[in-house]
Amino acid sequence: MLVELTLFMIHALAAINLKKPLGWLPIWFLTLFVICSPHLLPAQSKPTRPKLGLTLSGGGARGLAHIGLLKAIDSVGLKIDYVTGTSMGAIVGSLYAAGYSGNDILKIASNLDWNNILTNKSQLTNVRFAEKEDYDRYLLELPFVKGQFLLPRGVLESNELWLKLNELFLPYYKIKDFAKFQRAFQCIATDLVTGESVVLTKGNIAQAVRASMAIPAFFSPVPYEGKLLVDGGIVRNFPVANARDMGAGFIIGSNVSAGLYKEENLSNPFSILNQISFYRESYDFTDQRKLTDLYIDYPLEKYSSASFTSTQQIIQLGLEEGKRLYPKLKRLKDSLDARYGQEAEMETISRVDSVLVTDVVVEGLDKVEAAVFLRDMAISKAHYYRATSLNQRIRPAFGTDYFQKISYELQPVSGDNARLIFQVQKAPGTYLRLGLSYNSATGIGIKAGFKVKHPTSYYATASLALSLGENPRLETNYATYIGKMRTILLKTALRGESTDIFTYNQDFERSGLYNQTYFGADVHVLKIHRGLLAYGLGTRYERLTYSPKIVSQLQARGHTSFVNSYVSVQANTLNSASFPTKGYLLNLEGGIIYRQRPSFTVSLNNQVLGNQDSSLFSFDSYYQSKLFFEYHIPAGKHSFFYQLQSAINYKYKQVFLNDFIVGGLNPAFRNQISFAGLPAASLFTSSVATVQAGYQYTLATNVYLLARLSGLWHDFMNSNLRAQEQSEGFALGYSVSAGYKSFLGPITISMQYSNLNKQLSAYFNIGFPLGY
Repeated sequence: MLVELTLFMIHALAAINLKKPLGWLPIWFLTLFVICSPHLLPAQSKPTRPKLGLTLSGGGARGLAHIGLLKAIDSVGLKIDYVTGTSMGAIVGSLYAAGYSGNDILKIASNLDWNNILTNKSQLTNVRFAEKEDYDRYLLELPFVKGQFLLPRGVLESNELWLKLNELFLPYYKIKDFAKFQRAFQCIATDLVTGESVVLTKGNIAQAVRASMAIPAFFSPVPYEGKLLVDGGIVRNFPVANARDMGAGFIIGSNVSAGLYKEENLSNPFSILNQISFYRESYDFTDQRKLTDLYIDYPLEKYSSASFTSTQQIIQLGLEEGKRLYPKLKRLKDSLDARYGQEAEMETISRVDSVLVTDVVVEGLDKVEAAVFLRDMAISKAHYYRATSLNQRIRPAFGTDYFQKISYELQPVSGDNARLIFQVQKAPGTYLRLGLSYNSATGIGIKAGFKVKHPTSYYATASLALSLGENPRLETNYATYIGKMRTILLKTALRGESTDIFTYNQDFERSGLYNQTYFGADVHVLKIHRGLLAYGLGTRYERLTYSPKIVSQLQARGHTSFVNSYVSVQANTLNSASFPTKGYLLNLEGGIIYRQRPSFTVSLNNQVLGNQDSSLFSFDSYYQSKLFFEYHIPAGKHSFFYQLQSAINYKYKQVFLNDFIVGGLNPAFRNQISFAGLPAASLFTSSVATVQAGYQYTLATNVYLLARLSGLWHDFMNSNLRAQEQSEGFALGYSVSAGYKSFLGPITISMQYSNLNKQLSAYFNIGFPLGY
């Protein structure tokens, strides 16, 4: 253009006649044109730096490998403009898009308790006091509504996952348009009704990513803006085209999906159904991969989408892959900078750590229920709340077992004010409960029963359970909180059991077998202090019947009944009913036993010692105390525990009838005192104390190794009547165990030894026997 202008000026100047009037005027205009022409001509256009997109695929647990790529991108200094993701890629990608760094996300993922996340259960520490004894002791709980059983839409609702997502995204609660995050974001879900993909770009980010990862049948579907959504991986697990549509000129695609199963892996109906459901996505993946400019995958063949027990290994593998990719990403950054110049640093979005709540709404409850709900959680208006504070209030409410889900959303109102909206789903009122137990002492038991919530009031529960097997049992319970502050607990229980118990002679050789039939009716009133400690009064009616099946050296035949009025102190802060690692358990009871109604005979070596009318025995009232205390101290994968047990009858002039039964590692029948080293029922005594020190090592997720050292002191009450061959004694016992926390409950295989019987014996336990 400049050349053409120069030639034009030369020809123009040659044609000018300076002798004519105003002859200088053309020269003046040409000079002005030359001076201004650079500003009138279009500027040379500078190349525009392409926007960078990042797409993270779904893949369940394998998706944690994405974190290594994010750390590498941050280390290089690449500025990502758009992020898309599906399922686990949506979770990781949304955190990165919102403003968390790769290192932030690494810390979050490394500290998550996936056992706590991937469950519908509360931690035992958050369970209401009345529910703790029976909590998480059944294999299956099926809702029973209007005369029929209801199966859930998904195995997991995972309230803890909802709370964690809300906690992570509270700092960005004001942002409802995902394009306004630090990096624009989209995630993919699937409309469960139509099967079509749904691109989520606005709304509640926690709900959006929870919908994107709702694997059908595994996670419950998520209602979202009028649609019912499930995992986006069914239709688009690798949403590269979405990043392109957002404006990305260069796309980094990170794929952790395992793809379709190979023939040898299609071994059951579930894998076949899963294969069929992902055919459509498999075809889409081929097209999506072609749209990437830098495609990244990972050597994750050893892991599946469900490998949440191997999260640390997956994360580490992703970090190693990120280090390997660093030079390639650095060359990309340098080439972009060389061609388009240095890029300005990305502006960060301010986060909030607390929210001023000026309005509270409860969805899913009526007005009365909502008022009680908010009062129990101590939620009020015109207060600042942190995410951790809200979660600390929600967890105990969820631990009442009255709700299937308690989540929340924060809506900006004005300035820094927010409306807190609780989204609550009530749990069904009646459940069928099924379970299984096995114990070396009592054999197998198949448990079945019903639990009813709110039978008489909002704070009441009732249950009926039956255990069928070698030693059948029946149990009914009713509990209700009393008073405005619900610190008084009324409990009633009826229990019956028939138990065959092997007996041992003085050389600790198995010598006999008898059946003990028990019936008990109990009323107990407790005052609860801060939800952790309870003390109270109770009265229990008990009836025992003894029937020898195989004649033993010392035996009783007949029955007795009595009333026990007692005081009690209870506390339970254990973090789990199975293989706890933290907290303590205390049960202390002291009472007087009176109104005895005996009818029996006692024999020693087939010789009758006496009966209820013999002067040898006395049925005057006597006192009884029982203590069980257990304390667990965590230390990483290691934990240490200490246990103290004591059971004493005072001025007890009877033999066998209400003795304590020593042996076994787990309580399985009435009056049992566990002792590592002896089989169950190795010793009958009216006074006993044991102390135990133990060590537990978490070998892998849900896999444990345990060792115990126990001390035993028995028959130390000289005022009590003793069998002729039994005297005060001391003993040591030892055991080693391997345990697994399974869907059936705890599974434990143990070997034990004691200097009392000088025998090595095996012990096996699955689950929890009914009532223990």
